[in-house]
Amino acid sequence: MRFYLISYHGALMARTADRTGITHLSVGQIRDREELVSVDLDPDTFRQPFVDFIEQKASLPTEADVKFLGPCEIYPYPASRTVAIARNGSFASAPPGGTVEINRTEVKDWEHFLPCSDEDLDFLQRLLAEQWIVKSTRSLINPETITFGEKFNLHIGHLAIPLNYNLPFDQKHAPFRFTVLSEGWKVNEILLFKPMIYYLAFGEDNVFQQLSLSLVSLGAVGHYKGQVWVYSDRDLASIRAEMPWVPRDRFTVKPLRPNDWVGFVAGKYCILEDDDAHHYQPVIYMDPDIIYNADIQAMLIAMAVSDKLTAPIEVFSGLEHAPSVGATLLQLDHELPRFASGFNCGTIGIPNIPSQLHHLKLIRRVICNILGQRGRSALQWVDQEAANYVSYKIAHFETHEVSKYVRWGFEGPQIPIGPLTGLVHFWGVARAGRPQVMRDYLDRVLRHHSLPAADAGKTG
Repeated sequence: MRFYLISYHGALMARTADRTGITHLSVGQIRDREELVSVDLDPDTFRQPFVDFIEQKASLPTEADVKFLGPCEIYPYPASRTVAIARNGSFASAPPGGTVEINRTEVKDWEHFLPCSDEDLDFLQRLLAEQWIVKSTRSLINPETITFGEKFNLHIGHLAIPLNYNLPFDQKHAPFRFTVLSEGWKVNEILLFKPMIYYLAFGEDNVFQQLSLSLVSLGAVGHYKGQVWVYSDRDLASIRAEMPWVPRDRFTVKPLRPNDWVGFVAGKYCILEDDDAHHYQPVIYMDPDIIYNADIQAMLIAMAVSDKLTAPIEVFSGLEHAPSVGATLLQLDHELPRFASGFNCGTIGIPNIPSQLHHLKLIRRVICNILGQRGRSALQWVDQEAANYVSYKIAHFETHEVSKYVRWGFEGPQIPIGPLTGLVHFWGVARAGRPQVMRDYLDRVLRHHSLPAADAGKTG
């Protein structure tokens, strides 16, 4: 197996530009892996098998041809998962910032090298191209702040992650989350942060007025910088004509033409067929009748960190008696949820689609099967009923984290501007008057944040 060599200082060994020596290259400087020093090794040579660790078997040196160095002896150091390289009785050394010297008589820090596979190098390079979340602190890490340093350390936020005690990285949940051992043994996770929010918008102008107001608040107040998708029966040109302020590089319209209520509400699950959507984390569905009243980054991070689907609880909607959250299906299945409450599907957080595909497809199948048997009008809140039913049966929606960011907007007295939790969902307002109620609330939120007031066609 081919391995590249990382120095004690966290850089890769590579041929110098004039091809006369060996020098250091940072991970971000690598353009051509053929210029990197490499060697074919059995991983067990330096990563002691667990049985050998238990039996305390000695690790013996071996001979190998090292690219650009020629025939060498490889001395394994299983305790540190590193190797030393010798030629003609002298050890190779990598002083910081200089060229490799093969003149040492003993092995100290600079004489240790860490073998790194192509797969692990792929990951290290990707680290420098994406945003990441440190799970223990929920801090968001920008790629330009990620560095490599002494003792083979990878520095991500406050974490010092010694690569020699972390390679090979567990790829089970790649590319979305990776388990890391800071200081060599403290368990943590880093998670990809590449959010995408998507909406459904069909039919009458009323819905597109709601969408426009929601998108104004998403950028201006929610401070959202990720991708936005809209599944719609209108094309990109017509939506842009109404909302010209939407960022061109972050806004996508996906064609979808449902012709009844089932399609309008259950169309959200069509995203499972879109391969491009499978690369984002988190993926968030939002109803268009939502106004954002504060920065939503913390909510997005909570959705990404969760290993479950997330949605806000409706404490006033009991699973035992409220059809809107699945009571009909639960009763037909002879379940007794007693005092449990359901959740609202106007906000759904998906950590990433591949990890939740089974549960999302199960919800879709329940929708198709029950409506196929009983007719498309059998369930008034079909998507939400099916999701709550499936969640109750296999306990896979989490409501605690996201609920604190969501408020409800109802008919009646003017909704107070605060608390500024993250968003207000105006599903409780009659459809005809909903855009005006949303606009009035958005105006007050914008004034509170000292932002220009409220023409949705001009604010963004």
